Amino acid sequence: MANNPINFRIPSFDLNSEQGRQDAHRWTTQGIVDLNQAIAALVPKVHSTATTANTAASSSSSSSSGVSSFNSETGAVVYFPTLGSVNDQLGVAAYTTQTTDNGAKIVVGDSSAVAVTLNSAVTAPWFCVIDNDSSAVANLAPTSGLLYGEQSIQPSGFGIIYFDGTDFWCGATGVMPQTYIPVDFTFLTGYDATTGNFSAALIPVSTDSSLGVVEPDNVTIGIDSGMIYTKVYADSGAPGFSPVTPGNPFYFDSSLSPWNGYVWFNNAWNRFS
Repeated sequence: MANNPINFRIPSFDLNSEQGRQDAHRWTTQGIVDLNQAIAALVPKVHSTATTANTAASSSSSSSSGVSSFNSETGAVVYFPTLGSVNDQLGVAAYTTQTTDNGAKIVVGDSSAVAVTLNSAVTAPWFCVIDNDSSAVANLAPTSGLLYGEQSIQPSGFGIIYFDGTDFWCGATGVMPQTYIPVDFTFLTGYDATTGNFSAALIPVSTDSSLGVVEPDNVTIGIDSGMIYTKVYADSGAPGFSPVTPGNPFYFDSSLSPWNGYVWFNNAWNRFS
C-alpha cells in the first residue's frame, strides 16, 4: 500500500491528451486500492474496541444498579420516592399499610376506634408516621411478627413505626390530659393516666359542730357548748323586721354617723350606741 503523506494532493491532468487521460486513470485506480487496504486494517480494531466497551457496560450493570456510593460512603443507595408524602385515611375504620407508605405520614381517625394493620409484606427498611386526628383510639396490629412498644395511638396523638424485616417497633405519644372545667365548691381529687381525665369532688359541708363552719342555708352551728354564732345586719334606717336566726343578732343603722347599733333581745330590737 502506498504511504502517501497527509498533505499529498493529486496533480491536475490534461484530459485532452492521451497521456493525461492515462495518468488520471492510473492515479484513481491506485487511490481505490489504498482505500480498500485501509478499511481492511481498521475493521478488526473497531470490532475490538466495541467488544471492550460492551463488556465494561455489561459488567457494570450486573454488579450494581443505580448509585453505589455517595461522597466517602459506599454501599447501595436506596431509592426513596415516597419520603415526605401524605396518605389521608381520615374517616376510614380500618387500614392496612402499604409499601407506598414508606416514609409517609398516614392520617387516620374516625368516630370510633380505628384498626390499623401493619403489613409485614413490605420490604425493609420501612417506616411511617401515623397521625390519629380524632377523639377515638387507633389500635395497631401486625400481620406477622411482633409489635414492640406502643400498641395503640391515643386521640390527637401520633406514632412512628419502624419495620426491620420481621418485627415492628412503635414509639407514640401518651394519653393527652383532657380539659377540666372548674365547678364551684369542688376540688381535684385525682387524674386517670389511661384516659387523661381529672376527677373532682364537692367541698364537704358541715352538718354538726365538728368543723365549726356555717352551712350555706345560714343555719348557725355551735363550735362548742354554750356558744352560738349569729348574724350581723347593716342597712340604712332602723330595723323593721324580726330576725329568724337563733341567738342574738346585731343590726347597724348606716344612716347616722356614728352608726347606731341594735341587738335583738327579748324578741325586740334594743338600741345601743
